[in-house]
Amino acid sequence: MKHNPLVSVLINNFNYELYLVEAIESALNQTYRNIEVVVVDDGSTDGSLELLRQFGDRIRVVSQKNQGQAAALNSGFNESTGDWVLFLDADDILNSGAIESLVGVVATLPREYAAIQFKLCCIDAQSRAILPKQTNPRSFRDGDPLSSLLSAGSYCFAPTSGNLFRAESLREVMPVPVETYQICADLYIQTAIPFVGKIHFVSEGTLGSYRIHGSNNFVTKEKEERKIILKLQRELSLGSAKRSLIGILSKKHGHSVSAFALRPGQSALLKQLVCKKSTGKIEGEEPDGPILVEMLCNVVKRSHGLRDCMSNIRVCL
Repeated sequence: MKHNPLVSVLINNFNYELYLVEAIESALNQTYRNIEVVVVDDGSTDGSLELLRQFGDRIRVVSQKNQGQAAALNSGFNESTGDWVLFLDADDILNSGAIESLVGVVATLPREYAAIQFKLCCIDAQSRAILPKQTNPRSFRDGDPLSSLLSAGSYCFAPTSGNLFRAESLREVMPVPVETYQICADLYIQTAIPFVGKIHFVSEGTLGSYRIHGSNNFVTKEKEERKIILKLQRELSLGSAKRSLIGILSKKHGHSVSAFALRPGQSALLKQLVCKKSTGKIEGEEPDGPILVEMLCNVVKRSHGLRDCMSNIRVCL
């Protein structure tokens, strides 16, 4: 491995002018200096482009018409030249010593490792720490998640900004299919990457911040439920695409995959049930989790009287 590898920080942005500067500055202010920062603006209609101009030649900017998250990640990766790649969401932040710590980990890993996952502190729109304080799922495991993918169809992975990928490993799975992954493009990468290498999990401390935010405007419950149905339909489509991808890559790499891994799980079945029970035109944006929990619980109660499933529903979310 190179003693001083180049790390590419790729920021994809769409109308995040409120957080964009903080994200870019967190990348530029790293104690590790051999980095490049590439920002892909995916057709923003706010003041993002004007903010990007203020950074001059400290960053490289790719401006394109709005095509969705997958196209933005593909453009950023095509523009990058680094040995390792970190996709930083435009509303997230890296700690100043994050990349230095990660490069130190990289130096200890054999080439069979394709990625490093690490924990992030959860913050709100004002950058205040919130609960849960860390993105630290108990099911994170160091090593090879491929067995979990092949047997159960999933494994626990960090948010987009909590990953460092080996560039040559990414080249084996990129580009992200644009039509299927206009949102949640990281789902494709996280599903595909275990087929080309192992994943190391950094368990000590947090190396950045994952921002949780949303609209503070009051909406009626009926309107909010329409938002939720749209979100569920998108998630069901992405789940189907993920299972198809597992099947395709398993065949390509000569792995045996269980039938269980290729069929919808309990969470997907519950989401399908909610969608079938709902009527009316579907529109809206990101929903609130508590309302989704209430909807799922109510549907299960009405449908089959499965009151004992309520705790499982909360886990599935």
